[in-house]
Order: sequence, then structure tokens, then C-alpha cells
Amino acid sequence: MSNFPLNIIFFGNGPRGEACLLKLISASKKISLIIGHFPESSIKDIANKYNIKYISPNKINTDSIRDILVSYKANLFILCGYNKILKPIILDIPYHKVINCHGGKLPEYRGAAPINWQLINGESEVGFSILYADKGIDTGRLIRTTRFTIDFKTDANDLVYKSLSWFPKNLLHVIDQLEGSGKIISQEQIEKDAKHYTRRYPEDGLVDWKNSTDIEIYNLTRALVKPYPGAYTYNKNNKVVLNKLEILDKTYIGVAGRISMVNKEGVIVSCKNRSILIKDILVKNKEIKANEYFKTGDLFKNEIY
Repeated sequence: MSNFPLNIIFFGNGPRGEACLLKLISASKKISLIIGHFPESSIKDIANKYNIKYISPNKINTDSIRDILVSYKANLFILCGYNKILKPIILDIPYHKVINCHGGKLPEYRGAAPINWQLINGESEVGFSILYADKGIDTGRLIRTTRFTIDFKTDANDLVYKSLSWFPKNLLHVIDQLEGSGKIISQEQIEKDAKHYTRRYPEDGLVDWKNSTDIEIYNLTRALVKPYPGAYTYNKNNKVVLNKLEILDKTYIGVAGRISMVNKEGVIVSCKNRSILIKDILVKNKEIKANEYFKTGDLFKNEIY
């Protein structure tokens, strides 16, 4: 029996939210209410399956929502993949505060899309964090963190897969610790190392061949692999999503965006500093071998032409 029993309200969405919620349910943690994204959330089916009350308000920081949350007498809120920023009107409700599961190392990757940003920036060391939510954005005290090295082939799906193992296990550890002792050991973030990253939109994946190096294009592509919107370009009136690239050993110099060679591996395209090999692409969501779709001399641009 817990020394300090918890009554949890769970805010979540997406694979991380689903995995953490199922882990807590399987461990028989008391979850009185589940809050998902508006208008629909992937965790609604879990709420229905386990007969847990579910809501998905469009606006979360209101008096009416506060009154609803207070009525559940919860003493801990958990955020897993929830995309709205909680303000003090909600943050101040639970006695044990609000715990957030963040997909980046902190304080270097505060804000949105940390998994993608870490790869876009070519980080060789990435991380995940469990922290207290406060009135800032990912500025709260750190509860549990991990940092690990990745290789040049690691993509966003690889990191998501790893996160779906790390977060549920470590969140449950934190909950067990809180139920056992009534407190959690935490530490302040090192503010001088802090950076804040903003939300990404699908159009942000547009490849700038003239101003991006081969490494930058490669990193953008592996950061935005499907099911993310993808790094993309245009060939005439077709939007082309880059699916699989490879950095070349040899250096080829040419006009940025122009295919200089087609070989058995794919097509070689010039960019800012040298060239890169495109192996697979997506056109209208269909995967295609690049060397079966393009010919030498074809041109990629930043818009339909």
C-alpha cells in the first residue's frame, strides 16, 4: 500500500502519451481523468477501454476547466505529449505539482519538437527529460534525465522508438518514488546553457539547395522522416519528399539543385558546398527509387515551376 497515494490527472497525446498512460494503468495507478488534444486525441480509445473519464477542451486555462479539475481532487498532473502550455490557474491546482515528459535534453532543447531539432542540428549526444512544469516553457526542475550518443544514421523514428521505452519506465519510477516517500529529488537547470526552440510546421521542411550543405540537408531529412511531414523539394509541378539520402565520399561540384548524375544507387544532386546522393523519395505518398524517377539534368527548386 502506498504511503502517499496519488490521484492523477493525465494530459497526453500521441505515441508517448499512449505508452506512458498504458504503463501507469498496468501498474494500477489511480487516474481519475484523461485530457487529450482538441478536437480528438489518440488516447481517447484508451480512456474508453479502461472506463476513465475523458475530455478534450479547446481552451485549457479557463475558470470552467479549473473548476472541473479541482472537482476530481487530484494531487498530481502528468503531461505526456500534450501540446498546450499550462498557466498558473491550472499549474497551481495539484499538491504534488505537474510533471512533464520532454523529448529533448535540457536546458539546451526547451520548447517544441526537441527530437527533430536535435537531429536537424546534427547532435551526436541527445537526451530525454522528466521535469516539473512551471510557468516557463520547459524551465522547471529536472527530476530524471538521460543523455546518450547516436550515430549519423539515427533518424527521428529511432529516437521516438527509444523514447517509448525510456519514458514509461522512468515515469513509473518517479511515481513509485513519490508514492513511497511523498517527495522527489530534483535539481535546477543550468540557465546559461538554455536555448528555446519554436514549433515546426510542414512547410519548414523545404530544402534550400543553394544555401544548405550536404550535411544540413542530410540532417533535415533524417529529422523529418515519415510519419513526420518530411524534407521536400520541387521538380517542375511535383512535390518530392526526400526519404533516404547518403553522404558521398567523393566531392562533386555543380549548380545547386541540379542532378549531375544517375547511377545504380540513386541520383547525385549538387548543393551549397558539394553534392549528395538521393536514394529514395516519396511522391504523392508513394515510395519510389530516385534513379527510376529522375534523369541527369533534372532540377530541384524551392517552388513549383
